[in-house]
Amino acid sequence: MSIQSKLSKAQARLKRSLRDYSVSVSGTEIEVIRLKVEENKYHDQEISVLSFGKIVVSLDLPDEIPIDRFRTDVTQPASVSQSTYFYDILPISGMARFEDNIEKNDLLLYKINDEREGKPNVKPLIIVLKVSELLGSISHGRLTGRSFYCSPHNIALPVEVNSIIESYTEVS
Repeated sequence: MSIQSKLSKAQARLKRSLRDYSVSVSGTEIEVIRLKVEENKYHDQEISVLSFGKIVVSLDLPDEIPIDRFRTDVTQPASVSQSTYFYDILPISGMARFEDNIEKNDLLLYKINDEREGKPNVKPLIIVLKVSELLGSISHGRLTGRSFYCSPHNIALPVEVNSIIESYTEVS
C-alpha cells in the first residue's frame, strides 16, 4: 500500500467522523420504523414491522408546511387536499450518522410539539416521511457519508405501529 493510499484512507475515516459529529450536534432525535411490504399475486399488500428505534438525523424541512399534512393518528391516511404544495413535490434532504444505516423505504416519524396556550397536554403532531433515495459521498474510493431524500408519506400505517408511536409521542 502506497503512502497516498494510507493518507487517503485516514482522511476518509476523518471525513466520516466529522460528518457524523456534525449530524450529532445539529440533528434531532426522531423515531424510525422499518416496514416490510409483501404483495401477493392479487396485489394485496400486507405491511409488517421489521424494526424500530430512535436515531439522530438532520432534516432540511421547509419553513412552512401545510398543517393539514400533520397527523395525530397515523393509522388513518393524511387528509386529502385539492391543492398541490411544493412540500408534496420537492424532496426533503437529510443526513444521518453512518452507523445508523438508514435504508430506502424507511419511515421517519418527526414529532412536532403543538404548544397552545391553555392546552398544556395537546397530543404532538407527527410528520411521516418515507426515505425515497439514498445518496453516498465518495472520497478517494471510500464511502465517507450517507445522505438521503425523503418524501411525505400520506398512506395509513398498520395498527401495530400504534404502540411504537404512543411511546414516542408521550407528552413531556
